[in-house]
Amino acid sequence: MSDAALATNNASTTLLSSLNLTDTTLVVAAGTGALFPSPVNGDYFFLTLANLAGEEEIVKVVTRNADTMTLSQRGADGLSPPLALDRE
Repeated sequence: MSDAALATNNASTTLLSSLNLTDTTLVVAAGTGALFPSPVNGDYFFLTLANLAGEEEIVKVVTRNADTMTLSQRGADGLSPPLALDRE
């Protein structure tokens, strides 16, 4: 198990559907998941979610399969509470 933090530069997308306060998976626009890292064996990456009002939440992504991402932690920075995000 490597537990490495992965990163990518300047990747952005939109959510395919809304995200509620307790969701632990999210789906991004078709084909855009490939812009993001593919964590395996304990690797992860942080993703900043933002809504049109400028509110942000940082989440920890532990798996990505095409355009679907699995989150192990919402509000991962310890400061931002989980947001309910509409598809924007």
